[in-house]
Amino acid sequence: MATRLGLRGNDIELSMTKVGNVTENYYSKEYCLPLSDKQGNVVSIRAVGIKEISSTLEPVDVSKLVTLFEALEDHIPSSTTSPVTPITYGLEHTIKEERELALIDKGLKYDANNKLWTAHYPWIKDPKTLSNNVAVAIAKMKPLRGD
Repeated sequence: MATRLGLRGNDIELSMTKVGNVTENYYSKEYCLPLSDKQGNVVSIRAVGIKEISSTLEPVDVSKLVTLFEALEDHIPSSTTSPVTPITYGLEHTIKEERELALIDKGLKYDANNKLWTAHYPWIKDPKTLSNNVAVAIAKMKPLRGD
């Protein structure tokens, strides 16, 4: 896109932290992108080039599924079923998002006696390979305590 717009960028290195606290470094370019509104006012923003935000997904025809869910409108789950379902009910999701929601649902347990939910999320990386960040956590906590 930057090439099509005739933009020239400066080389930069990005550090991107993704789901599961997985950090990856990327080499890219930073561009100064002028934008103008309807009145002709120009504002420049800095934009970073990212080769791909997500992979290409094939479209899925879900039109026939709508009729299956119309009957459920009066039966949205109660608090003893997954709390994720009412939040995402009626929204369209990619296959990847559906898998992530199923993974979240699988890790949710309801304790009827204490009337509370506990959530277990699987590790993307083996926690034994993660660095010790106790010092960072303490440093971030100090301003919150007023130290």
